[in-house]
Amino acid sequence: MLLYGVMSIGSSRSQLLVMLFLYVNQGYSGRVSLARTLGLGEGRLRGLLSQLSTNEWVVKGRAGTKLSAKGLQELEYYLLKKGVTRLFLGEADELGSKVAVIAETILPYTAKVKILELRDEAVRGGAKGALILTYHEGKLRVPPIEEDLCFYAVKLCRKVLGNTHPREGSMVFIVFAETLGEALSGFVNILESKHYGELSHLSMT
Repeated sequence: MLLYGVMSIGSSRSQLLVMLFLYVNQGYSGRVSLARTLGLGEGRLRGLLSQLSTNEWVVKGRAGTKLSAKGLQELEYYLLKKGVTRLFLGEADELGSKVAVIAETILPYTAKVKILELRDEAVRGGAKGALILTYHEGKLRVPPIEEDLCFYAVKLCRKVLGNTHPREGSMVFIVFAETLGEALSGFVNILESKHYGELSHLSMT
């Protein structure tokens, strides 16, 4: 998959992680903070930021680095191609973790969705776990048993419903971990998995 036809995500996973971090952080981030959060050496990160700067996808200032308008457009285009319409953070203490990456999608839930495989992809990426939810009659439900998320994660459920406008029958992904870097890495694993690719391809064609 190409990011706006320019960058190969498959060969630039670390660049994608940096851009996603800057996206959800919504502002300037220092190099030390970026390196620590994403588990990257400062030398490696310096090279990644240099590449992103060459593409004009980030801007640098005294306060650190942030996405440029062009970088924001590139990343949002990539996410939309994956069926993701909104991406933000939430607390995950109700799930026995610290932070959650929450993604609203336009992908419909069907019996073909491989929930366990998608969750396992997130774990392989470093996350503690993932919830694949479906929006039905105003509630976020955990398929296939259709349990209401608000029954056991009230704060998180309200956070999601208050920040999304999902379509009836569409899916919401919650990837949770002890650190933001691990949650983002798990989320990227889901997006780049063959199981997710099959879903997004069918939905976007």
